[in-house]
Amino acid sequence: MKLRLVEIDLACEPLPGTAAGLIKEATLRVDAFMEAHKDSPVAGFVPSDFTLAYTSLLHIRRTMLASGDAFCEWGSGLGAVTCLAGMLG
Repeated sequence: MKLRLVEIDLACEPLPGTAAGLIKEATLRVDAFMEAHKDSPVAGFVPSDFTLAYTSLLHIRRTMLASGDAFCEWGSGLGAVTCLAGMLG
């Protein structure tokens, strides 16, 4: 499959309570992880922007851009983006 540029509408609408709660908890966990490793950072750990990820996934879902329902986590392994994708089906 050939890659193509896709414009995504990132206009913010209120997040559903379940997504907002997950994002809040994930952000707290990332902050705690970063604080615990501030003197010896973990190589390659880059936290995701969870709100941006959710908004992007929502757009992909609404516009039926995905060719199926398989998902590969694109973050650093916390799993929050996968959970958000799961919430969207």
